[in-house]
Amino acid sequence: MAMIMDDIFGYAKDIRSRIAEEEKRMGHFNIIVTGKTGVGKSTLLNAVFREGIAVTGIGRPVTRRTRMIEKQGVPLRIFDTKGLELGGTAQEAVKADIFELIDWQLKTKDPDKFIHAIWYCINTTSDRIEEEEIRWINELATKNGHDVPVIIALTKTISRKKGLALKSQIENMNINVRGVVPLLASPYEVDIGDEVKTVQPFGLTELVGVTLQVVPESAANALINAQNVDIGLKGKRARKWLAGFAGTNFAAGFTPFPIADAPILITTEITMLAKMTTIFGIDMDKGMLAAVVSAIVGCSGATFGGRAAAVNLIKLIPGAGTVAGGLINGATAAAFTVALGEAYIAVMTRIARGELKREQMSEQQFIGEIKDIFMEKFTHAKLPVFS
Repeated sequence: MAMIMDDIFGYAKDIRSRIAEEEKRMGHFNIIVTGKTGVGKSTLLNAVFREGIAVTGIGRPVTRRTRMIEKQGVPLRIFDTKGLELGGTAQEAVKADIFELIDWQLKTKDPDKFIHAIWYCINTTSDRIEEEEIRWINELATKNGHDVPVIIALTKTISRKKGLALKSQIENMNINVRGVVPLLASPYEVDIGDEVKTVQPFGLTELVGVTLQVVPESAANALINAQNVDIGLKGKRARKWLAGFAGTNFAAGFTPFPIADAPILITTEITMLAKMTTIFGIDMDKGMLAAVVSAIVGCSGATFGGRAAAVNLIKLIPGAGTVAGGLINGATAAAFTVALGEAYIAVMTRIARGELKREQMSEQQFIGEIKDIFMEKFTHAKLPVFS
């Protein structure tokens, strides 16, 4: 038993090491957020990105009028400008700072430091966009050598009707932007007669989706990790990796090996779980990782052991028996990987949404949660098509 526990903690340590490697490989999503004073930039940032980064992150000046906000463990750098008031020398100074910042990052020749997108925030309650602001946005979007996509975020959109009308107005101006997104970042109470109604936040997932479409692939994983409004997006990205890992384990399972030694496939599972953990951006402590490994070991024994006799009997058939047995082994290994991956995605999704709180569960409850989901997923597992 001591040896088994040593192995479990060894595997958990390996997963944690792989997670650190994946986080380093992921890099950062770098974004400039600008607009007039009072447009709600901080509220927007705290609503979109995890860990309330605009409040809890560390900010430091990088130019005279721009500060960089970042936080350990979040693959995100936010460059927040001072209020971009129209007219006067202050506006020109902020413009110069933004162009200077983009140039500096390009000169590093390090894609991890390039500016990947700009959110230009406009307060929807103003009902209009000024001509000078239009010229500035076009200048920002068409600056030679920069090629940084600009997205207009219509903040404080209490009335969706007004937000859509302003969006249509801006789009008809043919401003060189990649998208216009009306949104409300936090709940807003409205007095209607004697009643108080609350307008719920909206548009945040659309803003993330539009941004994801225009950023380079090198920054996409970091954006998916850092954002916290579209948890389904994290699951979708994790499933892309799951298909590849299932194919790998199909090949490993097809290769003849003693069925009792099926947990050897855990090496692939470790890499898969590390990749998925990084995509979700959830901090997994040692105890949590050990619980996950315990669940894998328990599930693998039940899964592979149940098919051992059938596979070994089939392999006694000359010629075709070996191939058929290998197919069953391979299919079982792939189905196991799919079920485990889906179970892990389900658990990560519930944790990310706050529906499952690890600190409120015992280790055995957590292990049981993963096992229950795994067995349900394995029973209905559909293997992906391997290319």
